[in-house]
Amino acid sequence: MNVQALMLKKKIQGMENLPTLSASVTHILRLLGDENVNASKLHEALNRDPSICADMLKVTNSALFGLRQRVTSVEQATALLGLRAVRNIVWSASVVSVISGREKDVWLHSYSCAMLMHSVIRSSNLQVADDMEVTALIHDIGRIVVMDFSELSNRVINDVAQRDLLPIHLAERQVLSASHDTIADWLLELWNMSPSVRIPVSLHHQETIPDQYLLETALLQLVDYVDLRARGVPASPPPPPLLEAAGIDRAIIPELVAYQEAQVAQVDGNSFLAGTADAHGSRPPSLAVRAPQRR
Repeated sequence: MNVQALMLKKKIQGMENLPTLSASVTHILRLLGDENVNASKLHEALNRDPSICADMLKVTNSALFGLRQRVTSVEQATALLGLRAVRNIVWSASVVSVISGREKDVWLHSYSCAMLMHSVIRSSNLQVADDMEVTALIHDIGRIVVMDFSELSNRVINDVAQRDLLPIHLAERQVLSASHDTIADWLLELWNMSPSVRIPVSLHHQETIPDQYLLETALLQLVDYVDLRARGVPASPPPPPLLEAAGIDRAIIPELVAYQEAQVAQVDGNSFLAGTADAHGSRPPSLAVRAPQRR
């Protein structure tokens, strides 16, 4: 990291208006980190925060989880889904509270990426980290940080992107010396987010081939690119060496874009966290992922 980026990181991590996790969410996540947590103690902590409970139930009943029955309480969610899934729901609900009320385009893109991630993993039967929907939902939180960091810089970034028809992350690098994936990682570092989320998020606009979470990183780049293409937004495709190392055939991209165009139309036309897991009963084409190459 160069000196300019180090200075920017220090400024951003010192922002007074940097998105933070509430004390109750931090406490709940700490409880969920203990596999032997007392259920009644966990339910008490969850029910003590009506806001997080409401967002949890919205996420649980959304297309992200595709449950056949409606969940009406955190107790039911815990019993039905288990602690690991509830942890992911709490993270998702926290992200929803940060992003959904802000920039509409960022929120819609984040949510439809999470839906696509869920559908691709399920249809292709991929063995990946169990928090990939959270990863997709949170991947552009750095854009919210950029908006809060400097209204002027954000306006210049958007102007440069529109003038030069650039993907937004390239315009950010021109203006700030760092793109929103890197900036997101600076925030997630403060949140003590797990490496299974941090690594893919921090690399979703990089050419780096990571030693850990290779398939997860490639999937996030793929899902992000496909959704942006489906929305007609300038985007940089995933680097071929990354997809090759992860065992993903680039030839599947046009089919995924066509599939996602139908999903985007449904997501954007529905209310908050609405929609079914797959529009019109369709499913995304299988990735037929080969075993990732050993490095």
